[in-house]
Amino acid sequence: MKRPASQFRSSARRGFALLTVMWCVGIMMVTLMGFLAYVSLQLTEDTSRSKDARARTIALSGLALGLHPQMPRNDDLLAQDFGGGSFRVTVVSEGSRLNLNRLLVQGRTDVLLRLWVLWGLSPDAGQAVNDALQDWIETGDTKRLNGAKQADYAALGFPDFPPGRPFQSLDELPQVIGFDKIIALKPDWRNYFTLWSNGTLDLNEAPPDLIAAVCNVGIDMAQSFVSARDPDGVVGSVNSVRWSSVSDACSALGMPQGLVRTVSSLLSVSSTIWRIESEGILGDHHHTIQVVATRAVGTSGNASTGTTTSTSTTGTGTAPTYYLWQEF
Repeated sequence: MKRPASQFRSSARRGFALLTVMWCVGIMMVTLMGFLAYVSLQLTEDTSRSKDARARTIALSGLALGLHPQMPRNDDLLAQDFGGGSFRVTVVSEGSRLNLNRLLVQGRTDVLLRLWVLWGLSPDAGQAVNDALQDWIETGDTKRLNGAKQADYAALGFPDFPPGRPFQSLDELPQVIGFDKIIALKPDWRNYFTLWSNGTLDLNEAPPDLIAAVCNVGIDMAQSFVSARDPDGVVGSVNSVRWSSVSDACSALGMPQGLVRTVSSLLSVSSTIWRIESEGILGDHHHTIQVVATRAVGTSGNASTGTTTSTSTTGTGTAPTYYLWQEF
């Protein structure tokens, strides 16, 4: 017996409707899975951002301790672990670095030349670097024998150089013609220079090559001095010798008085400006804050010994002065 054509059409419609429903359900499932994946990704990103923010907060806590003048640099409080997080803080005298602008403005490029030679550059090549550095900060088109002025930089595609002013950032140094030789010899050259110290080299903090360059003594003498100063090899540790005067430090270095007189204006045995680095850690999330600042917060003190002297009778204190703040 044959089925009516209307029944076939009805069955076909039901089959088509079922396929349509299944297709719609499939689309909804794909959409739902995509939405769930998006939500999961957003939650992961939000969690990551939250942990980054918490790591930064931890770093700020460490920085606050490092800035306080009553906090000795070797205190256990500067390395703490707590509640799944931790921070590590280092405090270093900015006087342990050479103030490049001060040397150039004062015309003490002899110090730089001795340093370049210690690092392996020939005297002639070192003098060329010095000429280019001085031409960078001085106005006018007259250049030194081996220097570089606007025409030289324009030929290299940098018509706006040199600016004719002191350096505003160490990031400018690689742009100076010839300074690439220094970078090649000393990839960590940034650790030896500053633009923010008071201009003198702290003999209680400086490394041997800077002491040799500034004091015009042999590198062996400078290394022996630093070994006696920091017998455990750690600058500013509880075992380090702290000289109370430039004269005493120079005597320990073995410098004759005539030589001391020629460089004493470039030397010191203390600093009021510090480089403080605080790293906040939360799991695999790290955030580092590095500042160059004074440590004046109501009292003044010695970062190595922790001794303090009150500087405020009103109780309001003095906020730190920041010269550099960078985060990474």
